[in-house]
Amino acid sequence: MKNRQIKLLLILLFLVSGCEQKEADPTAAFSLQPVSGTLDTVFMVDASASSDEQTASAALEVRWDWTSDGNWDSEWTTEKTATHQYTTEGAHSIKLAVRDEDGNTAQQSEIATVALPIPPLNTLVMDFSDFDDTGIGQSPTKGEQVMTSANWGYAAATVGIWNIVITVNLVIPVAAFTAAFEQVPEQQPDGSWIWSYQFMSGGQPHMAQLVGNLDGDGFHWDMYITRDTQYLEFNWFSGDCNLLLTSGSWTLNRSPNEPEPYIGIAWQRTPGTELADIRYTNIIPGSPANGGFIHHGIVEDPRYDAFYNIYGIVEDRLIEIEWSRMGNDGQVRDEVHFEDPDWHCWDQLLQDIDCQ
Repeated sequence: MKNRQIKLLLILLFLVSGCEQKEADPTAAFSLQPVSGTLDTVFMVDASASSDEQTASAALEVRWDWTSDGNWDSEWTTEKTATHQYTTEGAHSIKLAVRDEDGNTAQQSEIATVALPIPPLNTLVMDFSDFDDTGIGQSPTKGEQVMTSANWGYAAATVGIWNIVITVNLVIPVAAFTAAFEQVPEQQPDGSWIWSYQFMSGGQPHMAQLVGNLDGDGFHWDMYITRDTQYLEFNWFSGDCNLLLTSGSWTLNRSPNEPEPYIGIAWQRTPGTELADIRYTNIIPGSPANGGFIHHGIVEDPRYDAFYNIYGIVEDRLIEIEWSRMGNDGQVRDEVHFEDPDWHCWDQLLQDIDCQ
């Protein structure tokens, strides 16, 4: 009888211990910033949101697998933030593992998209701001001086004409390109990348598809724009650039109604600096002005660090403008307008002065 009681007690103890709840695993969670980028992007992860019922958040350990290939790329640590930069494009699955003080673990994954790097906006858009309504001549004092500042006034008027022509004709493609930088692309089975999105221009909705491909030693780009009932996937511009994004070109077509080559754009830039130049050339087939151009650049020069060269092929006429972006003083040369080959200067108040 006694042995039977002992057996029943052992069975009861076994059943009670078996009913005890297993200690809960921790909860793994992390944020990823940004969620998409390029090979230049440094991605940051933060696992501070991970938690556990028994272990304090500060005591939780984490480790990271940047490609979810099963090989952990970091050791266990209580430091919850980390950074990583990828060397290959594509959708990379980042895996987090969290471990509590009892050795229980949990995992969580997020996707970091590494796409082709889009060339910067200033490879397509020429900067006219120093001579337009937001630039040099807008303070009341300077505005009053424009009438008597013949040298600066002539330079500003010449640049202003090009500003109007370029701005009016490139409104839609520039709006489409500007909006692309805010989008997350998708990689296609053929390896290309597509940025597909809606944007507004002139108060009207448009659809854009920017397509990028790795092409030999560089990248190739095509911008297709659609407007309901007006035109469908019109290839408004295309371009090529090198892998370092230090030089390239764009070819813009005039419009869906006149789908002929319109402007050829050549550009160069030095990443990490303001040094860059961009040239718009008239490439309209059969146009008398074909070959004319406006060339703008930022250079390393202690006196005049910006320039425009404007060439009209019909008159075989070159207008050269140089100025200081900081001081606003500058000079202009045009043998036709001034009837001499000399530079004509203005000071920081835009007043005509003798060139030194």
